[in-house]
Amino acid sequence: RVTAPFTSSEVLRNRTFLAVSLSVFVSYVGLGMITPVRVLYAESRGASLAIIGAMATAYLVSNFAFQYPAGWLADRWGRQPVMLISLLCQAALAAIYLPITDPVLFVVLRFVEGIAAAGMLPAARALIVDSVPQEQQGEAYGIFGAIFSASFLLGPGLGGLLASSAYTSAFLGAIVFRLIGALVVLFLIRQ
Repeated sequence: RVTAPFTSSEVLRNRTFLAVSLSVFVSYVGLGMITPVRVLYAESRGASLAIIGAMATAYLVSNFAFQYPAGWLADRWGRQPVMLISLLCQAALAAIYLPITDPVLFVVLRFVEGIAAAGMLPAARALIVDSVPQEQQGEAYGIFGAIFSASFLLGPGLGGLLASSAYTSAFLGAIVFRLIGALVVLFLIRQ
C-alpha cells in the first residue's frame, strides 16, 4: 500500500509508538541537560583534563559494549522492563554525581552511566518494530529519529539555563526528566 507523502499518518496515531518516542525524548533531554554541565561540574571538583577525557571515553566504551546485551535482555525480559530499569538507573546515577568529590569516581560513574543508557535504544527500537506495521516502519523510524535529534537540541540549552543558577539544578532537571520517562514507560507502554 502506498500513501501520499506528508499526509496525516497512521504512525502518529499509534499510542505505543508515541509513548516510546516520548520516553526516549525525555531520557535524552535529561542526558543532554548535563552533558555541557558535567565537564564544568567535574572541573569544579578538581578533575583534570585527563580525568574529563577518561569520563567521556568510559561512557562511550561501556555504552558500546552493552548495547548488544541490553538488546538481548529486551528480547528475554521484555522491552518495557529494560527501558524502565534504564531510566530509573539513569535518574539515580544523575543524583549520585551531586555528593561526589573525588574526580576519579566520575570516571567510574560515567562507565556505569553508559551501561544504564545502553538499555534505552535497543528496547525502544524493538518496540517500534513490534508495534508499527512493516510498511510504515521507515516513516516511523524517520519520525523517531527526528524526535531523538530534537532531544539533543533541547537538552544542552535547557541544562545550561538551569545551571546558570547552580550546576546542581541541571542534574536535578535530568533526574526529573528521566523519572517522567519512567512514568511514560510504566503507564503508557504495553507489550
